Amino acid sequence: MLAFRPLNVMEKHLRHQKAFNSELNDSDQELGLAAVGVMWPVTWRKDDLVTRFASTMALLNLALTRSAKRAHAATLASVAAILAKLSADQIAKLIPSGDKKATGVLLELGLHDFLTHLKRIVESPKLESLREHGFGCVVAIMQHPKFVVLCRDQLSQILQILSKDGSSSLSDRATELQKSL
Repeated sequence: MLAFRPLNVMEKHLRHQKAFNSELNDSDQELGLAAVGVMWPVTWRKDDLVTRFASTMALLNLALTRSAKRAHAATLASVAAILAKLSADQIAKLIPSGDKKATGVLLELGLHDFLTHLKRIVESPKLESLREHGFGCVVAIMQHPKFVVLCRDQLSQILQILSKDGSSSLSDRATELQKSL
C-alpha cells in the first residue's frame, strides 16, 4: 500500500517540468506567465499558502530557464505582482519564526533559485531590457522586511550590479535603494 508523503522540492520541480508546455509559442507563453501573477492565488486557503507559493515559484523559475526574453519579462512581472499581493500575515506564515536557517527557507520557497536567475538576468548584456523588470522584483521583495533579512546579501549584489551597469535613471534608483538596505 502506498503511503502519502509530502513532495520535496526536487519532486515538485520535476512535476512542474512536465507541466510546462514548451510547445506553446512565445506569445502564448508570455500571456500564460503574466496571468500567473495577475490571478495568483486563484483560490486561497490558509492551510496551503506555503505549498502554493513554493510551487508557483518553482514554475516561474522553470520559465526563467526555458523561455524567451518576452516570457522572462512576463515572469518577472508575475513575481513582482505575487510579492506585492502578500500581506504581513501571509509573510509570517511563509517565514515562521524559528531555528530554520535562512538558506533552507529560501530554498523551500523557491526564492533562492529565483534570486540566482535574477542575478544572471541583470548581469547579462543580452538581457539589458529586463533590468527594469528585475529592479521591480527587488523593490517588491524589499517591501517585506522578513524577506530582506533572509536574502540581504543577494539583494545587495543585484542592486550593486544595477547601480553600475544600468541606465542612469535605473542606476540612481538602484544606488538609493542599496543605501536603504
